[in-house]
Amino acid sequence: MKYPTFISIFILLLIFSFRNQKNVEGKFNNRYSVGEIPNAVHFYFPNEKEVWLDSVMAENERKTDSLVQSDKLDMPTRNNNYLENRARMVLTSYTNGMKSAVDEEKIGEDGLSVSCQCKVVNDTLMINAGIGFYGGMGFLVKVYDKQFKSSFYSYMDNVMGLKTTPDSDFTSNIEVDSKYQYLQLESPPNFESEEQVTGYLAMRSKEFYEKGYGDTLDISYVEVKLHFTCLPKV
Repeated sequence: MKYPTFISIFILLLIFSFRNQKNVEGKFNNRYSVGEIPNAVHFYFPNEKEVWLDSVMAENERKTDSLVQSDKLDMPTRNNNYLENRARMVLTSYTNGMKSAVDEEKIGEDGLSVSCQCKVVNDTLMINAGIGFYGGMGFLVKVYDKQFKSSFYSYMDNVMGLKTTPDSDFTSNIEVDSKYQYLQLESPPNFESEEQVTGYLAMRSKEFYEKGYGDTLDISYVEVKLHFTCLPKV
């Protein structure tokens, strides 16, 4: 009796595992899902880097507050609670069909810790998760009604090396729509009040173009698995 029971449990666990693995390959979802976030066990608990980032930002805010009070400046102070506005991304880029080394093996299973901001504009929840310093990249998600749209953006300071199409002019920044996308939110978004938004995005961007060696033009795209949480401003 024990042997069949063990097999049954194993099959059920295997089915549950496959159901929770969200693969964007070949799928473009216009509508988001609501429910338990896949593979988010570690994300719910801030890691050491995120706790450190939160302390650095809190210290910067305290310095800013002191400056405002001492100079009696009539301006609002910032309120950037990093632990309420953070994301972890596992990013893989492809150039001319070659996979980059910026993947799980390089940044760890938890992903790269980045900031995440969201706000409500009219009836649209806008989510922005990314990283940058003299150039950068990130992901935008627009949630409206029961639908969503995701895109990838990249920018280079003072460098005109990006194109959205082979025939367009080089620019220092681009935004590229997704080719495949999947979004799951922990709970339905409230577009009228400030409530924490937690979710998971898996997407592959459309192709974009980068200046290569000499006169060559590299064809690129990115894939991401992104866990995020943010407190929107209404």
